[in-house]
Amino acid sequence: MVHIILLILKIVGIILLSVLGLILLLLAAVLFVPVTYRVQAEKEEAVKIRAVGGWMFRMLSVHYRLEGEERDLVFRLFGIPIYRPWAEKKARKPKGKKKKEKKKARKQAAKREKQPPEPSSWPPDEDRTAPPSGMPDENKPAPPEFPARELERDAETEAETGRGFQASDGDSWKREAASQAADGTDQKRESVFRKAAYAIQRFCDRIRHIWNACLKIPRKIRSLLDRKDQFLEFWDLEEHRQARSAIWKEFLYLRDKLRPKKVKGYIHFGFEDPSVTGICMGAASVLYAWYPDQFELRPDFEQEILEGQLFFRGRLRLYVLVLIALRVWFNKDIRNMYRHWKEL
Repeated sequence: MVHIILLILKIVGIILLSVLGLILLLLAAVLFVPVTYRVQAEKEEAVKIRAVGGWMFRMLSVHYRLEGEERDLVFRLFGIPIYRPWAEKKARKPKGKKKKEKKKARKQAAKREKQPPEPSSWPPDEDRTAPPSGMPDENKPAPPEFPARELERDAETEAETGRGFQASDGDSWKREAASQAADGTDQKRESVFRKAAYAIQRFCDRIRHIWNACLKIPRKIRSLLDRKDQFLEFWDLEEHRQARSAIWKEFLYLRDKLRPKKVKGYIHFGFEDPSVTGICMGAASVLYAWYPDQFELRPDFEQEILEGQLFFRGRLRLYVLVLIALRVWFNKDIRNMYRHWKEL
């Protein structure tokens, strides 16, 4: 008895450890598998941009394309498009209705085959010149007299034919039962597919909710820019000096982790005012410290122009964002700064 209990506890422990191992594996995959991005841009006559972002070896990916006035955004799962917010919605007949209509047509055809044939108009209508039913017809020959044995044989044949009809009715019931069983299996399959479609739809709705939340970020930034004077005064307060240094440190850490690992191309630019071109060149020269041999800037102080080609790619692991969020949340100076902003 004790041996059986120990064996059960051993099996339960193995199952729990395997489930815990799967959870840790998924958590490690989410935190440490990088989110990759790649952008390719070109500007000659028209602007052409192609950007791809993916996670878990492109299991979940986002594709963006811009060519002149045409633009497209696609979310893909295992390479299959699952959401395209800017696509034109075409009214088309769902596939489920077509299948139901085909099944109904098949059932109606089977019922028509099972129904007995309609009585025909044979024998033909009697001639109008025939005498009434009560009067004997002289031209009509008298019916022959059959012996008793032949009448018994006719009765036996009628009984056998009746049995045949009963057997055929039994076969029809069997066919109907088989068709009902087939319909039950079809309904089970439809329910399974319906549940899978509902799960996929919920996943797409969550992605759409996240996308709508991301679209609200520019509005919040615009609202902050509209109140930039008030925000700058709040930012420059002496009591927020330690919070400013902590936020700046986290921003530099995120920049180092997020910046592209590879950059290629050139940019040929120029403005009407040569001083603006010089200012932009000075600000963009920071890129030479990161990519001295792979990226080239070509300022033009004589004409207004913008053309070039650019390719860069990089990656970011989600544990970086989690680590920054935890450090910001547990920083007392940043929390006091946030409370002060809420009071204002």
